[in-house]
Amino acid sequence: MNSFLLYIAQVAVSLIVLYLVYWLFFRKDTFYKLNRFFLITSIIIALLIPAFNFSFDAQQQENVFVVVLDTITISANQSNQMFYENLNIFQGILIAYLTGVFIFSLRFLFELYQILILIRKNRKTKRPGFTIVHLEKKYSPFSFFAYVFINKENSKADELHKILDHELVHVKQAHSLDLILLELLSIFQWFNPAVWLYRKSLKETHEFLADEELINQGYDISAYQKALLNHALGIQLNDITHNFNYSILKRRILMMTKQKTKTSGLLKYLAVLPVLAFLFAGFACSNMAEENPAEELSKAEETKEATMQSTENEVRPQSKPQEEKGEIYTVVEEMPGFKGGKEDLFKYLQENIQYPETAKKDSIQGTVFISFVVGKKGEVENVEILRGVRKDLDQESIRVVSEMPNWEPGKQNGKVVRVMYNLPIKYKLDAK
Repeated sequence: MNSFLLYIAQVAVSLIVLYLVYWLFFRKDTFYKLNRFFLITSIIIALLIPAFNFSFDAQQQENVFVVVLDTITISANQSNQMFYENLNIFQGILIAYLTGVFIFSLRFLFELYQILILIRKNRKTKRPGFTIVHLEKKYSPFSFFAYVFINKENSKADELHKILDHELVHVKQAHSLDLILLELLSIFQWFNPAVWLYRKSLKETHEFLADEELINQGYDISAYQKALLNHALGIQLNDITHNFNYSILKRRILMMTKQKTKTSGLLKYLAVLPVLAFLFAGFACSNMAEENPAEELSKAEETKEATMQSTENEVRPQSKPQEEKGEIYTVVEEMPGFKGGKEDLFKYLQENIQYPETAKKDSIQGTVFISFVVGKKGEVENVEILRGVRKDLDQESIRVVSEMPNWEPGKQNGKVVRVMYNLPIKYKLDAK
């Protein structure tokens, strides 16, 4: 789960950096086709870069990955603590993130529903390659894939063909595909302000492309601009359609009369290369740092005592003998799976761990830190105490973990690997 949140964060950073490149270097240029290509390609690159794994095993040694589980609480009266009481900060962030995904998914579905209702309820005229939907309400003209929506009553005869030709550019160049991609990205990255800037810039670029196409066909600029002004104040449907949007009309008119960017301006696109190299190197170093066994073991040695005293959820194991365990990492691509999932794992522990009567009698409570390895066949092995409380509590913890049923083994780079888990088991007496 933490790896998923890390991926989401890395994608967000990549989108912000790449959009900043666009805003600094390209947004004022008249290379509209290249700008559209850059905006779409940069989104795809931002989604792919964090997914690359640059780690490698130079010595071909057997790896053991280390994962810290949430604390399981065992009370003296054996009342089972629900798994959800052990929610940590990452789970809370994930719940908030998924809530946003759900809300924006509903928003997207509602926008599609609005368009389908207009298509279904209004008169349609089929033309070669597209369909005109004749609207009754005073909507501003817009298009969506092969559908062009026009209110004929509010259009003068000499302006109607200009508006129609403008929307047909959107249809022929498949601009709606870009908007669908941006809508899906806004669901996935709803919290990222760069996504909304991407949407605005891409829509502007679509309009610039349509304007450029008609002017190249010989349309009079003044008459075309007048037609835009007359149709820019209608009702705007939603964000996944191409509307005659008044908010960017001034910029469109300026770009129509702007001097074309010189061909030498294409050299600015080379500025993207060092940025991409920076992102690749940054994420590569991040991944390799997470998988550097020497650094992790050194850090664990230095902070072990302080960590055990300050937090129970971040305890690291002592380093294992190299010939027995091999290198120790903290990330694995495909985690081992307890049959039934994490909730069933906590249920198993709560139902099987018994608070020792001797510990109850002596009013002993505390947290036992225990480690175990899920082997290549899913077997639980190498069960050890990292830090104990008292012999009876330690032995009970070892007993239940040792009897744990087999897991589904973990994998790294497509190979089955041994994965080490640290499990804090908290024995807690009643308040009385």
